Amino acid sequence: MNEQLSWLDSALSALGRMGYLGAFLSGFLGASVPFFPSYVLIPLLATQLNPFIVGVVSGVGAGVGQYLHYYIGFGGRYLFSAETLAEQV
Repeated sequence: MNEQLSWLDSALSALGRMGYLGAFLSGFLGASVPFFPSYVLIPLLATQLNPFIVGVVSGVGAGVGQYLHYYIGFGGRYLFSAETLAEQV
């Protein structure tokens, strides 16, 4: 249990030193990486920085992370389509 708290404390420390870029990164990773504890880190970052700006910046980061997944899926649909696979054979 102590090891998990030290990981969370070090992640919060690193993101806090990054400032609002850390909030953006936390939102981005929360939307992109499964089981990333952004729901814990973002409110804790809001205690160190302006809470309104942290919310806006992390929300933009989460939106960018979601669009990244969408465009990866959209491009993957083209990459693995029947016509593209037939051309490669």
